Amino acid sequence: MITIEHANRIAILRLEHGKANLMDLELCEALSSAMRTLAADDSRTVVLTAAGSIFSGGVDLKRLTEGGAEYAEAFVHALSESLEALFAFEKPLVAAINGHAIAGGMVMAAAAIGARWRRVRLGWACRSWRSASPSLRRRSS
Repeated sequence: MITIEHANRIAILRLEHGKANLMDLELCEALSSAMRTLAADDSRTVVLTAAGSIFSGGVDLKRLTEGGAEYAEAFVHALSESLEALFAFEKPLVAAINGHAIAGGMVMAAAAIGARWRRVRLGWACRSWRSASPSLRRRSS
């Protein structure tokens, strides 16, 4: 479902969940678990990619509709946790998109961009704020 390879303190997290790497309860739980593992290991950077020619086709809607209310509730919780784990990841996270990234698949890809942007942008904002003139700081508050 998910494999992790390490090389030179770079971890490669690869989705390997069927032809389209559809997001279901098991994939979301595995992704959350993998992100916790990677947060605690000695890797310095994580590359998120997928096997095959489709990065992710997004949520497995067939499974979601056929699974009933109990499955849907568990899935939504697992989906939220997995996406939060990606967006909040503290180490550099790079998405190596190897094919289509549809709907939820694009959200996973954007998480890598978002996590990086958050670190870069907040760092820039803090440096800019310290060097801003007192009148500029008053105007923006």
